[in-house]
Amino acid sequence: MNKSIKITDGNDGLQFIEIDNSLAVARIALQGGHVDWWRPKSANQDVLWRSSNARYEKGRSIRGGVPICWPWFGHHPTDGTYCVHGFARVAPWKLKNSTQLKKWRYKNCSNNDSFRRADKTTHL
Repeated sequence: MNKSIKITDGNDGLQFIEIDNSLAVARIALQGGHVDWWRPKSANQDVLWRSSNARYEKGRSIRGGVPICWPWFGHHPTDGTYCVHGFARVAPWKLKNSTQLKKWRYKNCSNNDSFRRADKTTHL
């Protein structure tokens, strides 16, 4: 793992990936792969909306930021006991590796087996 990334434990029992590099600072919850906050180094304020009512609890989705809504958006079409916006929002994620990019750009990554089973740790 590169030096601009660290894994931290929140007071709420959730773990986060904290990123602080030459381009931006950010925090991503390992529960749901949820981007909790992000600020480019060129900005004075965070650029993502976070609700003052956001809950940081295991098994509960975080309100605000950039959630991963999968495999459905909204309420489940046939079973109201499922998590709103899909199980990916509360699934455990794991950082497998990271790369420091020299320029502002993105990298695509995919894994066809990522969401075959909801009860497994998700790897992308």
